[in-house]
Order: sequence, then C-alpha cells, then structure tokens
Amino acid sequence: MKEKVVRPEDQSNLQDQAKQPTPAEDENANNISLKAIFGNKSLLAAFILCFVSIYANFVVLTWLPTFLIEERGFVGSSVGFISSLVPWASIPGALFFASRADKMGSTKKLVYILMPLALISVFSIAFVTNRTLLIAMLILYGFTGKLAMDPILVAYVSKHAPRKALGTALSAYNFVGMSGAITAPYITGFLADTVGSMQIGFYVASVMMIIGLIVFAVMATESTKNETL
Repeated sequence: MKEKVVRPEDQSNLQDQAKQPTPAEDENANNISLKAIFGNKSLLAAFILCFVSIYANFVVLTWLPTFLIEERGFVGSSVGFISSLVPWASIPGALFFASRADKMGSTKKLVYILMPLALISVFSIAFVTNRTLLIAMLILYGFTGKLAMDPILVAYVSKHAPRKALGTALSAYNFVGMSGAITAPYITGFLADTVGSMQIGFYVASVMMIIGLIVFAVMATESTKNETL
C-alpha cells in the first residue's frame, strides 16, 4: 500500500482551500435582506436619528427665509445672507466633529453633545425675537446640526452594517434620511396653515429631535468593528 506524499506547498494550498467559504456560505452572506438590516437595533437607531436630523434641517432650509421675512421682520436683502450662515457654519463643524469622532472612538458621546445643542438652536430659532440672538442660534445650528452629524452617523452605520451588505445598509440610511427631507416641508406647511404661525414647525422638529436622541441612547451600541447578522 503506497503512502501519499504531500509536499509543503500542496499542504498550504489545501489549507487555503479549507479556509475559503463554500458557495452555500457565500450565497447566504449575499442574501442579507432589508428586514435583517432594519432588525439590527443599532442600525435602526442610526436611521431614526438620521431621519429626525434631516427633518429638522429641511425645516430650516425650506421655511427659514419665509419665517424671517413674515414673522421676524427681516428684509429680503438680508435674508439671503442670514440664511447662508447655516451652511457656512456647517463646514468647520463637520470637519471638527468628524476628527473628534476619530480620536474619541465613541459615536454616542458626540451625539450626546451635538443633538442637544442642535435641538436647542432649532427651538430657539422660532422662540427668540432678538435678532442678534437669532443669528447666533443659526450659527450654532450650522455648527452642530445635520451636516456635522452626517459623517459621524455614516461611520457608525459602516461599523455596524454586515460586511457583505454595507452598500445596502447605507442605501437604507439614505432612504430613511431623504424621507425626512420629503415630509418636513409638507408637514411644516400644513401646521403653519392650521395654526397660523410657522413657529410650530420648528417646535415639532425640536420634539422629533428629542425623540430621536432618546431612541438612539436606548437602542444604539458602540462597536469598533463591523458586525455580522
């Protein structure tokens, strides 16, 4: 009876083949459903936070100029400049907080800082009547609002998404976020017509941000690596 001699290089090839996933395993990994993604509590918490953040952002973007003219007495020539303070302030805010997130390694700590400041500023935009304070609140929102939150939440979703379904998870994230962008102008306009003031739209956005923050605090977990479902 002859013995089969296995050369060292052949043994290495056999070990590599054993480590490779089978076709069935590949098929299971590639068939991760949207239901499974939305069933991940950490991802769902990030989606909800994204929705309320973008909802508030589009309330500000779409209704702020009209609000400033009709309810705060600003003239048209100054409204454009004042409204542009939000995106101007968001540029350093996004860069600063994204770098802090990389150094801290904790998404939740930054969310606990950014969301309260953002919701206070959104509430104050409708509440304060002093023009200087109003401009300060717009700058604060730009610095801590949606555009500062975006890179932090995208990185969080990337950490918690299944490795084989990262693109699907990010698409779901964008889908939920854009749902907030679509509904915010309609709901705010309806509330303004019903109540007779655009302030209610900003107040509702603030309440939604509080709810999103609570949901994220309860459901989200920290992670340093991609999770699989």
